[in-house]
Amino acid sequence: PRALVLHFNEPLNTATTAIALVDAVGRQLLVGPFEYTNGNRTVSAPVGVLAPGSYTVFWANVSRVDGHRI
Repeated sequence: PRALVLHFNEPLNTATTAIALVDAVGRQLLVGPFEYTNGNRTVSAPVGVLAPGSYTVFWANVSRVDGHRI
């Protein structure tokens, strides 16, 4: 993929967005910059060219609606 795209049912606090992409051997790869759409309910982050293989996406944020960490 050219980007990671995450969809949420509540608007995100853009100051607290964290997205990490890790390859199969545990190296963290660069992502970003983040782009918010859909009333800050969707965040996308471009990624570089990825070799075939397994990857893990970690993400965290705080809801603007209730302040809960998601």
